[in-house]
Amino acid sequence: MSEFPEADTQHLRQLQRNALKEAKEAKPPKSARLLYKYLKQLISDTGHSAATDDAEPEHDLD
Repeated sequence: MSEFPEADTQHLRQLQRNALKEAKEAKPPKSARLLYKYLKQLISDTGHSAATDDAEPEHDLD
């Protein structure tokens, strides 16, 4: 939440809670998909790149 202060925390928690409930009850993952789409949109809107933020710096071997 500290990286994305503009995120709707209540909505995220609701989607997470519903996704866990659906998984426990072996229901189709509707909320999990919605959670994924919301997070993907949030990341793209803010310009964050999860793949590069955690990666180690590349070293030029030449």
